[in-house]
Amino acid sequence: MAKARSRSTPRACRPTSTSTRAPACCAPLAARCRAWSVRRLLLTLLDSSGQPLPSGASVFDDRGRFINLVQPGGLVFIDNSADIGHLIISDHQARECRVTLDPDTGASSDSYYTQAQRTCS
Repeated sequence: MAKARSRSTPRACRPTSTSTRAPACCAPLAARCRAWSVRRLLLTLLDSSGQPLPSGASVFDDRGRFINLVQPGGLVFIDNSADIGHLIISDHQARECRVTLDPDTGASSDSYYTQAQRTCS
């Protein structure tokens, strides 16, 4: 059984083919990958008074798709924010607010995700 070192493979690489042939002893392995791009984002969401949004509030994208729940401290992790223009946050009392995501938010390719802070209005 051969294993790939995750540090040496691209972050966004999904194997597309495998082989059942065993390589000769000490022979290098080759794998085909299909790469794609994602924008992962860890947001800290604040209300208009600068306080973190309450945990448990629901987060939806601009198409009405559920994204995640607000965690303690107003944190929300978005796995792929590439096609999201704004977020709609709804708390347990059906109050809503919106957050706009800039096109360059989460544009860093040096880390697994980018952190940002936004005020919900």
